[in-house]
Amino acid sequence: MENNKFRSAFKSRFFISIVGAPITIYATFHEHLFSLLVILLSIFLFYEWLSRIKSVFDKIFGSLIIIFFIFSIITINNSNNYLTIWLFLIVWISDISGYFVGKYFGKIKIFKISPNKTLEGYLASVLFSQCSYFIMKCFNDLNIIINKVIIVQFLICIACIIGDLFYSFYKRKYKLKDYSNHLGDHGGFLDRVDGLIFSSVIFYIINL
Repeated sequence: MENNKFRSAFKSRFFISIVGAPITIYATFHEHLFSLLVILLSIFLFYEWLSRIKSVFDKIFGSLIIIFFIFSIITINNSNNYLTIWLFLIVWISDISGYFVGKYFGKIKIFKISPNKTLEGYLASVLFSQCSYFIMKCFNDLNIIINKVIIVQFLICIACIIGDLFYSFYKRKYKLKDYSNHLGDHGGFLDRVDGLIFSSVIFYIINL
């Protein structure tokens, strides 16, 4: 029963990535469309956060993070849309590989705030996300020194993990299963882009 549930969740997550990825990548080549999509996404993010989080301090703190995310991701894309695609690849590969390996092979639980996450899943995220730049080179050469590539991909993957833990912490704090049901069984938008929010801010800081 558990395996069937996992396979269904994995297929759904993979399907969303396959469908969503081309649309998202297409939007990166059109600045106004991309900015519009980010703003629309952020409306849902603000709504989910402000409606589910009770503390005024937490509301303000979380809202500031979303604002930093909006500024960072739009600025990155306006600077070089291929950087945005690279960022997305790191996050997507980190998320899918970590989820898959963690569910199938994960044994060592390391964080109480996110008990379903395992050391094996996190290590897979770090390892497989290093493939992102080589995939990028098939389409565009960003001419980045390989040592910097490895460091950037490692830091973005860690930021992705921290983002997941951050929003998991608040779900446990407020006893939430998901931030909303906007995406049906997948929960809310915050549940799906938690890693991207932190990764975008760190990616922007690295490329200042």
